[in-house]
Amino acid sequence: MDRDLLRPSSTRPLPPWRQSSAWFLAGPIPGEWLSVASTLPGKSLHVALAIWHLAGLTRSDVVRMSHAALRRFGVGRDAARVGLRRLESASLVFVNRQPGRSPVVSIRQAAVDEQSSES
Repeated sequence: MDRDLLRPSSTRPLPPWRQSSAWFLAGPIPGEWLSVASTLPGKSLHVALAIWHLAGLTRSDVVRMSHAALRRFGVGRDAARVGLRRLESASLVFVNRQPGRSPVVSIRQAAVDEQSSES
C-alpha cells in the first residue's frame, strides 16, 4: 500500500493559492451585489473588491478599510472615498466614518435581495 495515502492530510503541501504568502479573494460574493457594484462609475468596483478581500481575511461582513488593501487594487485615497460613497448610495454597504480613522464598512447583502425582488 502507498505510504503517502496513509499520511495525515496536514503533512501534504498546500496548493499555491492557499500558501500564506499568496493573497486571495474569498467568496462566494453574491452575483447581484457584484452586478450592482460593477455598474457604478470610477473605481467603485475596485473598492468593492478590496472590501470583499478584507471580509475574506477577517471572515466578517464588517471590516476596517486599509490603505494596503486599497493599494493592492490600485485605489488611491480620493478614489476610495468616492467609491465608498457610491457603494453606500447604491445600498451595498454601510460606512461608519470617524475623523482621523479609517472607515468601518459593513457589507449589506439584504439590500441586494430587496433590489432583485423588485425587478
